[in-house]
Amino acid sequence: MKWKKQNLGFTLIEAMVVVFIIGLFSLIAALGYGTATRQKILDQAGRKISSALDRARNYSIFGQKVGEDAGDKYPCGYGISIENGKSRIEKIYTSWDRLNAINTDTTCDEVIKSGSGNNIQFENTGDDSGSDLEGVMVEKITNSSGADVNCLTVLFSVPRGMSYYCTTCPPKNCTALQTFSEEIFTSTLKINQEGSSSENKAYVKVYPNGNVEIVQQ
Repeated sequence: MKWKKQNLGFTLIEAMVVVFIIGLFSLIAALGYGTATRQKILDQAGRKISSALDRARNYSIFGQKVGEDAGDKYPCGYGISIENGKSRIEKIYTSWDRLNAINTDTTCDEVIKSGSGNNIQFENTGDDSGSDLEGVMVEKITNSSGADVNCLTVLFSVPRGMSYYCTTCPPKNCTALQTFSEEIFTSTLKINQEGSSSENKAYVKVYPNGNVEIVQQ
């Protein structure tokens, strides 16, 4: 009886198919990892905006003193400012002094509503004067009506934490602060790095009470 010789190895075509399948799975895994990484970067940037707003609101509730570089002031208001095309959150305070307001028998809200926006000063406490969004850019800011605005400054007064907003850049050029009661602003965040996809975006909705909602596209 003759035995047929069996070929127990792989043919070239079979090897190419295996290599192709492995490569395909590797590509899918790499794309998934890249998307998850970009979403994480955007989410972290949104949380930084949320954290900065929480900080400003807490400062207004407790009347936090501004550091020595700013002259040991007790401002009438604290807030943040973000601007289109920028990758930074500016932390701000008013040069209106809470103690002076008390001495003149006025409230901080009265001073803020009647005062000039030129009295909004940037906090000057070294590295704490702002927060880098680390490769994430504010692509655009829109209001409740869908209209684009150049920037958004949100300010909380002392001690009640009433909120105000301004859409003039930079915030020290605001001629007046408007009461932040019904308007909702949406900031579109985009990865600002070489090779990043414009499809990866996050939307940060800022509500009048200072709360933030982060939505990934």
